[in-house]
Amino acid sequence: MTEFYNAAFSYINLPFTILLFIITIYWLIFIFIGFEFNIEIDFLSSFFETFQLADVPITFFISIFVFFLWSNSMLMNYYINNSSSITFALLLLIPNLIISSFITGIIARLIYKFIKTSDEQETQKIMFKIGNVITSVINNDFGQVEIPTNAAPIIINARTNSEKQIVKGDKVIVYDEDKEKSIYFVEKYNE
Repeated sequence: MTEFYNAAFSYINLPFTILLFIITIYWLIFIFIGFEFNIEIDFLSSFFETFQLADVPITFFISIFVFFLWSNSMLMNYYINNSSSITFALLLLIPNLIISSFITGIIARLIYKFIKTSDEQETQKIMFKIGNVITSVINNDFGQVEIPTNAAPIIINARTNSEKQIVKGDKVIVYDEDKEKSIYFVEKYNE
């Protein structure tokens, strides 16, 4: 295990380890707080079109890409660059980028097809359902709702279209969806 940590934090792999750390922090924040950060990078659009990934969120794509950059860097430098040469590590960066891009494109497309099918089924289960607010508030920038089901409850990212905040514990009804941002619009449900 010590050898693994030494390799991950060696100067030839450290930039990719830092990127992987940043991505991990992002996903932990997303899971536990619900913060979303969407960016658009124009120069990736042709790549997205080539691999039919136009609907894949950029953060999802970057996460997979960084994971493979890091994995390939670790493997290539361990098996091919035993001397830990910076020059050779920089040369290995070119095949690493090509291989990581190709693998990322294939995996992202496969995962997204699965997610899209699941999402379409989930959307049918979620629309016009009543749920409970589980974050401190729901407003037009932030919030999550738990929808009870016969199995495990479904947790969705929710927003309001008004300036009024809905607070934790309130019941809401789901009435619309923004598929691009993967969020649902809710309003307070009065029994």
